[in-house]
Amino acid sequence: MSAPQASPVEAVYATSAGAVTSGSRVALGRSSTLEDLPLYKESFPRSWQELKDILWRSPHIPDALLGFIVFQIVFADQELDIQWQWMGIYGLLLLLIARYARTPLAFFKGGIKDTAQDRSSFWLLTGSAFISWIFAKSIQNASKLGARYGWMGGLAYATYYTSFASAAIVIYFMRKNHGYTSLPEAINHRYGPVATISFSFAVTYRLYQEIWSNSTVVAGFYGDFNDAEWWMAAIVSTFIPFAYVSLGGLRSSLTSDAIQAVLAVVLLVVLLSVIAHRVDGLQDECDDAGRDDCNALTWQPVEDRKLLSMENGVDLAIIGLMQGMFSYP
Repeated sequence: MSAPQASPVEAVYATSAGAVTSGSRVALGRSSTLEDLPLYKESFPRSWQELKDILWRSPHIPDALLGFIVFQIVFADQELDIQWQWMGIYGLLLLLIARYARTPLAFFKGGIKDTAQDRSSFWLLTGSAFISWIFAKSIQNASKLGARYGWMGGLAYATYYTSFASAAIVIYFMRKNHGYTSLPEAINHRYGPVATISFSFAVTYRLYQEIWSNSTVVAGFYGDFNDAEWWMAAIVSTFIPFAYVSLGGLRSSLTSDAIQAVLAVVLLVVLLSVIAHRVDGLQDECDDAGRDDCNALTWQPVEDRKLLSMENGVDLAIIGLMQGMFSYP
């Protein structure tokens, strides 16, 4: 059975969400001004010196352009589907705006100083935290639960995101009452360096699982499981965030998060609009089947199943609430 082929919009949306997995995970980040963030302030270079300054800050730009040219040659030679072009353009855009981090402060903290107090970047960091938890896998899981349980399935998956509020409460008290600026700092102070290293290894393993699981979701839009195109999509969609985060660290992650947040909102509206136009004949099919529950609020994939029942996903909503409120904090 062949894999379902996504539209270019769906492919970019999934790639964007998958790339988020390698985005920022700053649990105790500071709402402070980031130096020269989020995007380039330079206009098109008006002199040779300005061009050299840009290339000094981003020496990878020629390599990115060369890689894109090679990609175009492979695309033309292999006669790949057009959705590969969207992934290539998306990757080139992120690499072009990634600014090379030359100091540990720039790489690990995005240029944020410990003494910074300005809150003008609050919305940037808020958007980063929001988009960093929307994965390609999340979108796929929510759509599958919606198909199986109706809107209750989507709500059940959304209850997991109550972890935002519970984690925010924990972080607030850790910062205000104890003065910790990061979770590793808190662990090191209370349990020592061995515990901190063990925690770091656990987070690394967890991150590896998240990256690969989302890469496989993206790969599913490009080919059948385990074939050449499937592996190529998995590798490329993993390499793109790895490359720009390796170049710019937290600064690149926040910049890409801002782009991905805009893409997520815009493409979600586009996808919903496309879907709305494709279900015009649903009412006729329901009438033919003798069903009177053909709307978003009352539709049940399994006829005669009660909306608020355990078999209709209420148990998943309860589990999601428990995980969101108690597991992550």
